[in-house]
Amino acid sequence: MNSKLNALSEKIQHKTAKIAVIGLGYVGLNVSINFASEGFQVFGFDVDEKKIDSLQRGINYIPEEHFISEMLPRVLLNKFLVSTKVDDASAIGDVIIVIVPTANGNTPTMEYLNSALDSIVKNDITGKLIVLESTVKVGTTEEIVVPALEKNGLVAGEDFFVAYSPERIDPGNKERFLRNIPKIVSGINPESAEIAARLYQHIVNEVILVSSTRTAEFVKLMENVQRDVNIALMNLFAMMCEKAHIDIEEAIFAASTKWNFHPYKASCGVGGHCLKKDPLLLANSFDSKEIDLDLIYAARRINDTMPVLTAEKAVSVCREKIGKDVSKTKFGILGLSYKKNSSDTRNAPAIFIIDHLKKLGARHIYVYDPLVKNGIEQAELTEVLNSDIIIMTAAHDCFSGILDHYPGYIVDGTNTLEPSDRVIGIGRNPIIKKEKSESSDDTAFFQKSVNRKCGVAGSRINHS
Repeated sequence: MNSKLNALSEKIQHKTAKIAVIGLGYVGLNVSINFASEGFQVFGFDVDEKKIDSLQRGINYIPEEHFISEMLPRVLLNKFLVSTKVDDASAIGDVIIVIVPTANGNTPTMEYLNSALDSIVKNDITGKLIVLESTVKVGTTEEIVVPALEKNGLVAGEDFFVAYSPERIDPGNKERFLRNIPKIVSGINPESAEIAARLYQHIVNEVILVSSTRTAEFVKLMENVQRDVNIALMNLFAMMCEKAHIDIEEAIFAASTKWNFHPYKASCGVGGHCLKKDPLLLANSFDSKEIDLDLIYAARRINDTMPVLTAEKAVSVCREKIGKDVSKTKFGILGLSYKKNSSDTRNAPAIFIIDHLKKLGARHIYVYDPLVKNGIEQAELTEVLNSDIIIMTAAHDCFSGILDHYPGYIVDGTNTLEPSDRVIGIGRNPIIKKEKSESSDDTAFFQKSVNRKCGVAGSRINHS
C-alpha cells in the first residue's frame, strides 16, 4: 500500500483524521454533523457569514433536519468548528470535502467549485484526500478537479487522492436520511476510491463503489433527470385529463393496479436545488449533434410551465366564477417551500406562481408558511383565510384541516384535496357517480368518491 495512503487510512480508521468541509448548505452541514457525531474533528467552512454566525450561536438553519438540531449543541466547539476562512480548509484537514453550489439560480456554473479548488491548492495537499460531492457535468472530476489540484506539481492518485461521491440527501425526509441512504463512491484510481469508501463507512450503512468518477457523476444526474422526466409526463397527462374531463388521480389509481406502472403525482411544479439544473448539467455533458436530447428539454419546459398554468387557473377562477377584477381580488398562497414539511424555498413553485400572478395584474397577494423562516415577507393565516382564492402549493402536515371551513375557491396545486365546484386541482375533475339501472346486475360498475386523506380516487373491489 502507498505509504501516504496507509498513513491516511490509519487516521481514518482511528478517527484521528481531521475533516474539512467546504460549503455548509443543506448537504454540507448534514455531512459535517454526521462525521462530528461519530467522533471526528470537523471544520466547516462557508463564505456566508450569516450561516457561520448562526452555527457559532448554536442555531440550526435547517429546522426540519432534527438530527442536526439535536447534535449541534453536543459537537459545537468540541468536535465541530466553523469559519468563513475557506483558505484554511486544506491547511487544517487531512480530508477536504467540497460541497458547493454548481448553479447560479438555474444556470449551471463552475464559479464556486473553481473558487474552492483555488483555495485548496494554496496549501500543501500531500497525503490528503479531496472529495467532491457537488453535482457536476460528466467528466468534471477528471477534466477540471484533477488538473486544478495538480497545479503545484503534485500527482493526483500518488501524492494525494481524489474521489467523487455525489450527495443524495433528501432534506426533511424522516424515513430516508444520510445514514440509511446508500452512498455512491468513486475515485480517480483504486486507491482513491478505497480510502474514500473507508471514510464514508463511518457515517453510512452501505457504500456502493462504482468503477469511475464519470460513472458516479452520471448516476447522480441520471437519478434526477429520470424523476424530472417522469413528473413532466404526469403533468402532461394532467393537462390531457383537464381537456378530456377525466380525473387524473382516478386514472393514476386505476393504472397503478398494473404491476409495471409507476405512479408520480401531477402538481403545480417542481422545485429544489437539483431538478431545475441537473437536466441541463446532463444535457451539457453531451453533444446534441450526436445524441437527441429533446426529451430532457421537453420535460423541463413542461415542469417550468406548471406554476404559470396554476396562476392562470387562479385568475380564470377569479374572472369566471367570482366575477371580480384581478387587481381587486385577494389571492392567498398556502405554502412557500418546494416540498411537503420542508422549509426549503429554493426554486419553489410558489415563488413563480406569485411572480406570474403579479404579471397578470394581481395586487393583493397574501403568503403563509409557518415552516419558512428565511426572511420572506409573510401574512397572517387569518389574512390568507380571508382571501377570495387560495392557492395551495405545499401539503404540509400542519395544513391538515385548515381549509375545511374555508368558503372561497381553492386552487389545489398539490392534488391532495377532493375536487369540487370550489376546489380546482391539477388535472382534477369531480367524479360523477354512475347510478345502477333497475336492470343492471349487482356487480355493475360503481365508483367511490375521492379519498381525501391520500388524494387517490377509486378503490379496489374484491369479490370472494
